[in-house]
Amino acid sequence: MSGIQILQDILIVLLAGYMTIDQNGLVIMSWFPVIVGTITGLIMGDLPTALTIAGTFQLMMLGVAALGGASAPNYGLATIVGIFIAVRTGSGIKSAIAVGLPVGLLAIQLEVIARIIVNFLAHKMLGDVQKHDFQKMRREAWWGPALFSLQTALPAILRTCLESSQEYSQEG
Repeated sequence: MSGIQILQDILIVLLAGYMTIDQNGLVIMSWFPVIVGTITGLIMGDLPTALTIAGTFQLMMLGVAALGGASAPNYGLATIVGIFIAVRTGSGIKSAIAVGLPVGLLAIQLEVIARIIVNFLAHKMLGDVQKHDFQKMRREAWWGPALFSLQTALPAILRTCLESSQEYSQEG
């Protein structure tokens, strides 16, 4: 595995983690498939394939509305992982969708877990405020963004490591 592939793996994981923080915060980059797909395409070095896959996931996203308590797949993460797989393996759009969509569905479950944990954390922080322990509360406040970042970074880490280990075993 080359140094460029390792750098790509790291940048893909960082992009996936930052996407969620940005989605719940400042929204500088956006989590829409066409935006993260363009960035992923630049990282992976294949912009035409990335934009085709990102456009496909963007159209899927436009067709699904998460109304009420319904959850929609994390199409941003699906786009990142799908492009990573398609470009790294050269397998194309069908593989990108076949792998990316289940990963986007997994992110829904991880989001639910992160929100439950953050709810308990918010109650803990409230107790710290009532005790006037503001330093402790400020330290605990960093756990929320970290957990939300992990909900998309963990699947990206697993997918990139799995793909990298398969490449390594085929070379050896």
